[in-house]
Amino acid sequence: MKLYLAGPDVFLPDAEVFGQRKRELCARYGFIGLFPLDNEIAPDPGVRLSKAIFEANLAMIDAADAVVANLTPFRGVSADVGTVFEIGYGYATKKKVFAYSNVRTAYVERIRRLVGGEMRSGNDGRLYATDGMAAENFDLLDNLMIAEAVRASGCDIVYPATDPVDPWRDLTAFDECLRRIQAQTMQAPLHVQTAG
Repeated sequence: MKLYLAGPDVFLPDAEVFGQRKRELCARYGFIGLFPLDNEIAPDPGVRLSKAIFEANLAMIDAADAVVANLTPFRGVSADVGTVFEIGYGYATKKKVFAYSNVRTAYVERIRRLVGGEMRSGNDGRLYATDGMAAENFDLLDNLMIAEAVRASGCDIVYPATDPVDPWRDLTAFDECLRRIQAQTMQAPLHVQTAG
């Protein structure tokens, strides 16, 4: 079973070495990890490098059986935007989507910390931050569209018992995510069930 390993890990200075660590963990569970930097990108003359990377990553997701996403918040309150796109693409192409985060703080609390001050209830029953905008308050680790895509695959977002010292290199939650995928795939096929 091939797992596309989505996440901001590609931005680490030692990303290739870290990707190898993730691939080795996948192999322990009998999976093949596909790390985005495994793509050999050599665009034809006149082709933008960004376009070549985009197409290579989509092809890698297409070749995978499932997506495993690192949702540790990246440069903001939510997951890396490229990772979120890859989750959406994987889900839309009927792949199962699994995820983990090395930050345990609820999404709504991260919003509150970003804008500062206390949240207040609006007349419409929604919770509002000090910037005057409503904040999602569903007791989820990230935006509902991300969390529900993962739940539709039969798992919740995995997170560690305590926040790790180095959230970018700790693989405890990733390992647990792989364990849950292995347990689930022994029981059911890997296609997302759709209504109708």
